[in-house]
Amino acid sequence: MSQERRVGVDEVRQELTCPQCDYSLQGLAGDLVTCPECGTRSDLPKLILRWGFSPWYRAPGFSRILRPLAWPGIGFWLILVIFVFELRTGRQPVWSVGLAAVVFAGWLRAMWRVWKVLPGGRAMWLSLLAHALFVGYLLAVVASFWLVGTLLRGGAQRAMVLLVWVLPIIGLAYACRRGEKFIAQQCIRQYLLEASAPGTMSSP
Repeated sequence: MSQERRVGVDEVRQELTCPQCDYSLQGLAGDLVTCPECGTRSDLPKLILRWGFSPWYRAPGFSRILRPLAWPGIGFWLILVIFVFELRTGRQPVWSVGLAAVVFAGWLRAMWRVWKVLPGGRAMWLSLLAHALFVGYLLAVVASFWLVGTLLRGGAQRAMVLLVWVLPIIGLAYACRRGEKFIAQQCIRQYLLEASAPGTMSSP
């Protein structure tokens, strides 16, 4: 975990105040704290994300959780290009299948390394959630291009397309964005728990 990202969380953490009475929450250990002044319970990861910690990928451990995505994200396009080439030249899909096996093995290894980021294998589930979010973003982009193309063609169905597809596309993108925020929140929560227990900070 880089020093820059630790400082990023710590700086925001030191400036947090109780959302009820504005009393300083500095020095309180853990991720769920009780205000000494008014007794309000506060979820520090949510407060940190709400009060100035951005972009979310700077959260400690966030990039490590997303690393397995590089394998299918890049490998898919390489496999597709090679497969199309083999298909057009009448060859057996040997190279594309071989590359798919390599990508899958690399993905499994990356997921195994992610397992250790958070206790109990929670990072693996967050990484799988990140995969689903990636697919969601991809679907939203493809649907947006399709929608724009349909609107440019015009016709009587324009209004119907707007009504049927605009809100679902926006909703999908918003849900993916919320999912990103949830992953960052879990990373910050783990960092705060580790920071309150001296000698247990995870290695970079």
